[in-house]
Amino acid sequence: MARLEMQLAAHLPAISGDASQLRQIVLNLVTNASDALGDEGGAIRIGTALESIAPEELAACATGTELPAGRYVVLTVSDEGRGMAPATLARIFDPFFTTKFAGRGLGLAAVLGIVRSHGGALHVASRPGRGSTFRLLLPPLPDQTEPAASDTGPAKPTVLVVDDDEPVCLVTAELLRSMQYEAVSAHSGEEALEIFKADPARFTFVMLDVVMPGMGGFELMARLRVLQPDLRVLIMSGHTGHARLDEITTDPRLAYVTKPFHRARLEEILAGWFKAWRSGD
Repeated sequence: MARLEMQLAAHLPAISGDASQLRQIVLNLVTNASDALGDEGGAIRIGTALESIAPEELAACATGTELPAGRYVVLTVSDEGRGMAPATLARIFDPFFTTKFAGRGLGLAAVLGIVRSHGGALHVASRPGRGSTFRLLLPPLPDQTEPAASDTGPAKPTVLVVDDDEPVCLVTAELLRSMQYEAVSAHSGEEALEIFKADPARFTFVMLDVVMPGMGGFELMARLRVLQPDLRVLIMSGHTGHARLDEITTDPRLAYVTKPFHRARLEEILAGWFKAWRSGD
């Protein structure tokens, strides 16, 4: 089984980009990494950082070789999969190219096109048996080459996102961050409970799937509310006929969205909760 490990930097400089296209890059790279792991499983690591990029790395990129050395916002997706030989690595961005050693090869040609359209660079490193690492380099906006200072305003609410479908969990967490919330991901009820137990006061809202292997969403919600009775929970599910969804209409600290949901609906729910959270209600 593939597992996601995330190391995301705070207060990165702003970049210019299309959020939906950048999310597509992440999904395509994570899908490709999962395919490369195959049945053996292993870790897929996602990281963000602000780095000083040397001319040598830019010269070795698949695109963006003409960019100047300097500070870039970097997204890294790496895996522990089979890796690729140089001959395979040279062709992974060809449309329709596929090989069992590079997974299905889905979306890599599209990834390259999106990176080019954003004026960025893409570096790939891979060795047979040693996995692969994709590094997306995006230039910060002018006068944004240093990380933003720590926020001195009110604290951001932190949302625990729980879904056994890892791509859904990843996209939801990134959507929340784009809405200026903090987000922490868990891929099972058991994992979410352990994360929550470690620091119940950290979490303001929880978003959770109803149907998950092992501990389901309603059981998890009951256990979380033992630790934090007033916890606000947003239930997400594709199973609209679940018998217990009726109780949501009688509890102002519960809400429900049908998957797939729209950003506008999520903003509507969380904006009301955020206002109540700020006022202490």
